[in-house]
Amino acid sequence: IDGNEGGGTLSLNTQKAVIDLPLVFHEKLAFDALIAQAGWAKKDDQYEIKFNNISFSSPDLVGSVFGTYQTVADSRGVIDLSGSASRAEARGVGRYVPLQVGERSRNWIETAVQGGVASDIKVRVKGNLNDFPFAENRGGTFEVTARLAGGVLDYSRGWPKMENVEGDLKLHGRRMDVIVRDASILGAKLARVRAEIPDLGNSDRILAVSGEAEGPTGEFLKFIEQSPVIDLVDRFTTGVQAEGRG
Repeated sequence: IDGNEGGGTLSLNTQKAVIDLPLVFHEKLAFDALIAQAGWAKKDDQYEIKFNNISFSSPDLVGSVFGTYQTVADSRGVIDLSGSASRAEARGVGRYVPLQVGERSRNWIETAVQGGVASDIKVRVKGNLNDFPFAENRGGTFEVTARLAGGVLDYSRGWPKMENVEGDLKLHGRRMDVIVRDASILGAKLARVRAEIPDLGNSDRILAVSGEAEGPTGEFLKFIEQSPVIDLVDRFTTGVQAEGRG
């Protein structure tokens, strides 16, 4: 560290680092390695902090971020941040979801995403943090995109899991979309599947899933038996067997 209250620079190269940001994340973030170069300058009783390069690695995530943060009176400040990650274990992604997204939605992400690997991850945050997560681009931008491979999605309690998920994830403001190119449920093959939550901040959020399925007819009967549909049809299909494909 080299500086004073008027400005300075910081260089950091450490292992086994722990970052505690209780106003941003619901738990401490642990990193196997953390390298950072930053500088700060004071102007008119406010500070501007520049993150020239911050790279990190953990069991869940390998990536880097850069950008600026400016303090603002009576505000959480203004941020302009870009980040990327080459790899992330999908199961651990929930711990990196900001508190502002909403507790129920964050809990859904933590429990629903049960496996797989994310790659080509891009993050963009820009605007006054008082308005975060910038619903419908009001006051700024919050966007996360990633490619998913080998994913396991337990999208709703009581329904069969979606497995072998290959697709794209996008968080934009308060909205989440998952575009699935290929996946399976039980023995049925899925295609052109779209899962969306229009408002992650809504405690009464609605998850909508649509798509196409193809496979042995018996697997569709199994889907009925292993989902809430069995009660909707008064267990009519119990014991029914079928051949062919549907």
